[in-house]
Amino acid sequence: PDVSRRHARIDCDRSGIRVHDLNSTNGTRVNGEAIRIADVEERDEISFGGQRLVIEIHATDLRRGGLR
Repeated sequence: PDVSRRHARIDCDRSGIRVHDLNSTNGTRVNGEAIRIADVEERDEISFGGQRLVIEIHATDLRRGGLR
């Protein structure tokens, strides 16, 4: 498999969004660059194991304390 059982962690809070690679075999990338830890912003792309996530932030969600 291209994705490890514990591949990456994404932390979201009021200060922002941070992605951590969890010592995965095939690595984690943000905007095509291999990372260990990276802060991400709107429209950044997180990829691992052939999967791709694009960060989307909604201001109304932030006022309620939630990220999507």
